[in-house]
Amino acid sequence: MPAQSPAGLTRRRLVDKLPPERPWGPTPAPATRIVECTACRIPGRPEALPGGLCHPCRTGTVTPPPRPPRLSPAQVRRRAAQARAVLHRS
Repeated sequence: MPAQSPAGLTRRRLVDKLPPERPWGPTPAPATRIVECTACRIPGRPEALPGGLCHPCRTGTVTPPPRPPRLSPAQVRRRAAQARAVLHRS
């Protein structure tokens, strides 16, 4: 049996397949990301740290704090063994 109004049938089918309308109102704020300066490790927003450096570090007005000394391979193995022991106890 042919359709009485092909245009009406098409319109109705397309309207039935539309997703529901979104509610009007404020949109949720995007998640805030905080990163650290790669030199002095001060936290900040990504747009405030171009190239990974804060303004004082980029301009050289502040000297970054000294980095902690590196661990020797024996110290790393000892700390890993301690962590494993703690995990196995629980």
